[in-house]
Amino acid sequence: MRPLCLLSIAILSCQPAIAQDKAPLKEGLATFHIGNSLTNTTGKFADFARTAGIAHKYQSFTAGGALTWQLWDSLTKRQKEWDTRLAGYKRIDHFTVQPRDFTKNSVDHEADYVIRFFEVIRKHSPEMQPWFYSEWVEKGRGRPTDKGLIPSRQMKQTNPALTWEESMAAMLLYNEDLQAKVVETYKEGKRPRVLPSCLAMGWIKNMIDHDKLPGAAKDSFYPLLFSDGVHPNVKGGYLVDLTWYAAFYRESPEDKVLPTGTGLTPEQAKVMQKLAWDVVKNYPDCGLYEEGTTPVSAVGFVPEESPAGKAELVTLTAKTPGAWFRYTLDGTIPTRTRGYVYCGAISVPAGATLKAIGYKSGMADSAVAEMANPLKK
Repeated sequence: MRPLCLLSIAILSCQPAIAQDKAPLKEGLATFHIGNSLTNTTGKFADFARTAGIAHKYQSFTAGGALTWQLWDSLTKRQKEWDTRLAGYKRIDHFTVQPRDFTKNSVDHEADYVIRFFEVIRKHSPEMQPWFYSEWVEKGRGRPTDKGLIPSRQMKQTNPALTWEESMAAMLLYNEDLQAKVVETYKEGKRPRVLPSCLAMGWIKNMIDHDKLPGAAKDSFYPLLFSDGVHPNVKGGYLVDLTWYAAFYRESPEDKVLPTGTGLTPEQAKVMQKLAWDVVKNYPDCGLYEEGTTPVSAVGFVPEESPAGKAELVTLTAKTPGAWFRYTLDGTIPTRTRGYVYCGAISVPAGATLKAIGYKSGMADSAVAEMANPLKK
C-alpha cells in the first residue's frame, strides 16, 4: 500500500446522463461513499441504475489505499470542500464506509473513526442508512484476515484462509465484528448494516472454477473480471454494483439493471443478477431477511480434492434448494449470524471439527451438523 501523502484525494460525483428514451427516469436515492479505489469500483453505479429507469445520485470521497482514519484526517484538512459537497445534497439516503484497518486493536481504532463519519452524515441527514461495505482481498491474499490473525468476538479463534472463498468469509467477519463494536456506542439513527459484496465475489469465483458461468473458462476469474490483482474491470464492477442495487433499492436487479457497456453476455449478466439478489436477500443483516417456521433440512459434507497438508477441503450441501450456510472450526456453535459465511469451500484443519448450519430467507435454521477431521495435527 502506498503512503497516503503520495496520493490525491478523489471526490467523485456521478450523475446519470439525460435519458435518451421516451420513458422519464424516476427519482432515485441519493448515496455518499467513502473509501479507496475499491469504493471507486462502483463509480458507474448511477449509470447502471439508469438502465433500470432510475435517476440515482452518487458521490464519493476516496483516496487510493486509504484507511478510514486517513480519510478522516483528509476531511478535516479539506473541511470547506467537504461541507460544500454535503450542501449539494437535499438528503443522503445511504452512506457507506470501507473498513480495512488491520493495525493493533484495529476494530476499536477503526470503530472510533467510523462513528465520526456516521455522526457527520447523520447531522446532515438524520434518516440516512449507514453501511459497512465489505470488500474482497488482493490476489495474493496476504491480509491479517487471510492469515487468521484478527481475533473475532464470534468464535474462540480464527483460522487461516486457504482458499479465495475462505478469504471472503474472513473479510466479512472483520466487518461484522467492527459493526458490533460500533453498535455498542452508536445509538442514534438507523442501525448500521453490512453490505456483503465480498460474498458475491467469492461465489462468482467458485462458479467460474466449477464451470458454472456460461461462456467462462475455468480459471478465468481474474482475466475475465479484473484489470489487475485487486481492481475489477467493468465486468467485475457490474457484479459489485448489482449487490449495491439490491441492498439500497431492496429489490432484485434481475431483468432491470442491464450490463450496458460491460461486454458480458446476456447469460452471464443473468447469472450475476441472480447471484447478487441471492446474496443480499439471504444475508441476515441487509434488512431483507424473513423469518420462517420450516427449517432448512439435511445439511451435509462432501469431501473434495484437498490441498497439500493436513487440511481437508469440503463443500456443503442441503436438501433444501438455495440454502446458505455458516460454519465454525473451533468448537463454537454456529448460528445464522455467528461464524464464517460459506462461499463454496472450507478447509478443515487436522484435528478440527467442522460445525455448520443451513439457513434461508423465509425458513428456519437447520440443526447443527458436524464433521471431524481425524488427521492428527
